[in-house]
Amino acid sequence: MGCEPAVVNGGPAPAAGPEGELEGVMALRVEDGLVTGLCCVRCSGS
Repeated sequence: MGCEPAVVNGGPAPAAGPEGELEGVMALRVEDGLVTGLCCVRCSGS
């Protein structure tokens, strides 16, 4: 499992998955240097 930096909706979002495949993304909302929100999306295996 690896993790790559990404940008989602203008904010930081680690993208993770095995061997370079996208498994899911965690979008972070940052305000005044603090994480104030988190949204996790997992890709389906279809």
